Amino acid sequence: MRYLIEGKTPLRNVMWKIRAKTEFEAEEWCRKNGIVLFVDMPSGIKYVLQHQFEAVFFERYFRYLKRKYRAGWEKVFKNFSFDYLVILN
Repeated sequence: MRYLIEGKTPLRNVMWKIRAKTEFEAEEWCRKNGIVLFVDMPSGIKYVLQHQFEAVFFERYFRYLKRKYRAGWEKVFKNFSFDYLVILN
């Protein structure tokens, strides 16, 4: 039985976003930050869940916005982010 997982990000995209030079560096970054790696069996492509990656990737940015804008931080985040509309409570 196969399941379609929406919202997955290939490890190559993670490499680009965290500026890792190798897949090994990206895998280590994911492990250190508690992000689970998955492998698509037929193709062997490694990927992570997009919402999990973005939560870790934007964590410092969220803390900064919460400290600076207090209650209105979500509105500020939505205004300054184009593709990333992950809001964590």
